[in-house]
Amino acid sequence: MRFPAFLALFFLALFSIPAFASQLNVVSPVQQTLVLPEHVLDLGVIGPGQTVEVVAERGSGVIAAESQTKGEALWDQLFVVRESLPAGWKAEDSKLFENPFHAFITASPAAGDGEYAFQLKAFDQYEGANEKVFSAKVRISKDLVEQAVAENRLVTGVGLPAVIQIKLRNKSSASDVFELKASGVPSSWADPRRVFVRFNSEVEIPFEVLPGEQGEFGVGITSTSLSSPLINARSGINIQAVSSLEQDLRALNKGLLLFPTVEQVVYSALSLVSYLVYK
Repeated sequence: MRFPAFLALFFLALFSIPAFASQLNVVSPVQQTLVLPEHVLDLGVIGPGQTVEVVAERGSGVIAAESQTKGEALWDQLFVVRESLPAGWKAEDSKLFENPFHAFITASPAAGDGEYAFQLKAFDQYEGANEKVFSAKVRISKDLVEQAVAENRLVTGVGLPAVIQIKLRNKSSASDVFELKASGVPSSWADPRRVFVRFNSEVEIPFEVLPGEQGEFGVGITSTSLSSPLINARSGINIQAVSSLEQDLRALNKGLLLFPTVEQVVYSALSLVSYLVYK
């Protein structure tokens, strides 16, 4: 009796993978299960100096040899094999019995663009699962942040804030903190602002610029990663600062003193008007 060809292929595929082969199930920043030696964990792309967090489940995929219930053996810790790291890179292993595991790999600040490889090792000390080494790779790039402003032009009063809505997109597999700074407005107030952006995600934030004199200015907004100044983005906006009675009254309602103390009567009257109109 001869087996049909498709049955032969089925049994060949079935027995090509060892029964109950141990595995590592990674859930972040990508979802991938590693079983065979040729399986490579692809962590995507990060920038120089950035830290990628690898989150993996404890389940090993094998039956516990030292357990009365004969349930699934659990990995006890996830290591980053230091000898496999590129020069200048750093790592932090997961905590013992942590569930899920969190291991961290930090690229060298001097890492150039390209692909880098290293190894992870899962270890079980109680339930009989043999320790296993898994391969991983990550790509380095500096083009990882995108920035855009909601409007090309804003009008505000002298001494009043212009609120710029900024969209910031982090294309990296590593979460990061970015510092936003403004340039191009004379006599202005614009404190730098720091914002946390998760990996492969986007945030929208308000950023205030307060011009100190009348005129129209081209303002540059730059966002820079705290991991590396090489990771940055820039966008521009025109801000017109005008001086008018309406703008002065709005400013006065916010408590700004526009007149000398010898003109307290006028100041008080205008303050009352501004309160009634703009409260």
